Parts: sequence; structure tokens; C-alpha cells
Amino acid sequence: MIGEVLNAWCRERGVFAHQLIQWKSDFCTVTRTASGRDDSLTLRSLKAENQRLERELNRKDKALAEAAALLILQIPTRGTRKGPGAVGGRGRMTSLQPRQHLIESVAEATMAGARQDQACAVLGLSSRTLQRWQAGKALGEDRRPLRQYTPPQALTEAERTHILTVVNSVEFADCPPSQIVPRLADQGIYLGSESMIYRILKVARQLKHRRSERPSQPRTKPKALSATAPNQLYSWDITYLPTAIKGQFYYLYLFLDIFSRQIVGRQVFAEESSHYASELLRDIVGREGLQPGQVILHSDNGSHIPTGHK
Repeated sequence: MIGEVLNAWCRERGVFAHQLIQWKSDFCTVTRTASGRDDSLTLRSLKAENQRLERELNRKDKALAEAAALLILQIPTRGTRKGPGAVGGRGRMTSLQPRQHLIESVAEATMAGARQDQACAVLGLSSRTLQRWQAGKALGEDRRPLRQYTPPQALTEAERTHILTVVNSVEFADCPPSQIVPRLADQGIYLGSESMIYRILKVARQLKHRRSERPSQPRTKPKALSATAPNQLYSWDITYLPTAIKGQFYYLYLFLDIFSRQIVGRQVFAEESSHYASELLRDIVGREGLQPGQVILHSDNGSHIPTGHK
């Protein structure tokens, strides 16, 4: 609006034309200032986000480089041993050549981006051990095999031979050390402790089982059994039922399905007999429709009925 139209519009609203010009100028100035401030805040936030993303990218690059270096460290090469447990465990002796190879492997892994403690953990090596290897001017052998120590109270070879002679004499040939030591003490003679004589006999390969009872046998863990459906695993046992006469019992034969906890067979007899057990088991097989090899029959370690008759 210009000219007469503008003046008429101003009269209708009670304002002057120069006021409109001033208001327009003020409005444009404020808008430019606010716009510039908003742009500055936006730019600052974008820079902060960019820096955060760069830090995250650097962190992930380092993690990826470390993972790759550790994976390469686990790959065995010809004539060498890498991976977890490459050292063989804490306290194991490591010769000069494996030491050099381990130091070079850790150095390559750290150059590729892996941390030293992580590379040592992959090899089963302590960081302190690696630092001790690298502390000297030159890498040396493990000095533990060179250490020869003999306790001052150790028996001489002549004393060991004399003890064996006394133990194998006619008087003590059939006696264990637990009897030899007190009998010699009654005579005022002390050759050594009971445990020492046992050790000497063990070194001389003269410590074997000679008693009439059965020697101890190694014990193994029983086979673990499990059932995922009925008619896969049965357990059975015989329970004593007291009668009116003291010392006389009836015998309950009971078969239980382990999975469903259902009693699949039970019967009371006047005596323990493998014949009764086999007859009851045949009845269960017929009633349940069991196939050969379908059910595993488990029992405790009782020896009242031979296993072959169950």
C-alpha cells in the first residue's frame, strides 16, 4: 500500500505511516539477531555431536584392531604353539626359544592394536612374567633347573640301603613300617620315621599290597541316567515289611517309572528271590507293551539278588 491508500488505512487504525516504517525496521533487526543466535547454537551442537561420533568411531576402531590382533595371536604356526594355555600354566618352565617367540608374538599383537595384558591373557602368560623376561639386558634361560638343593638332614645312600636291609630281614620281612618302627624303638634303635620308611620302600618298588583282603579299587562316577518320557527309565527295590512275629518279614517288590512317578508294578512275597522279581518284571513288560531295549532298569547297589536274575 502506498500513497492515499496507505494514509487512509493508517487513519482507520489510528497510526502514522512513519510508525509502520519504524516497526518494520525493528522487526527485521530482531529477526536477524535471533536467527544468528539459533544458527550459532545449532553449529555448536553439531560440532559436539561430530566430536562424540569421532570418539566413538576411534574407540570401535581400536576395539576392532585389538580383536583382530588377538585372533591372529591364537592362530598356531608351524613349530610354535599359540592360543590359550600356550605357556602351559602358572609356574611352568619356559625355555629360551619359546620365550623369544612369546615376546615377539606379544610385541606384534601390541603393534597391531592389542593391549599387552589382553595379549598375555590369550597366551596364558602373566604380564609380570613378561616384564621380568624383558627386564634384563639379554634374555636368558630359566635358572630353576640349575638349582640343586639337598636338605642337610637327607639320608645318604648307605643309610637308605641299611634301612632296606633291616626291613627285608627275617625278623621284619612280614611287618609293615607301622610295626617295624615301634619294635625297633623297643630295642632302642631308631632308623627313621614310619613315613620315611614308606617313602624308601616306594622308591625301591617294594610297597605293594600283600594282605588277604581285596586291594582298593579306583571308584568311578556312576553313569548319569535321565528320562524324557514315560517307559524309558524304571527304578526298583525291595522293602522289608514287618509281621506280627519278631524277626520275620514280608518283602515288597516295587517298580517305579522315574519320569511319571507311577508305580508300574508291585507285589508282596514271603521271601527274597530272583524268580519272583523276574516274574513281576515279565508281567510289567506285557502290561505296558514294552519293546526290547526300550526301558533301562535301575537299582541301588544292594547285593541281595544277583544282577543277572533281575
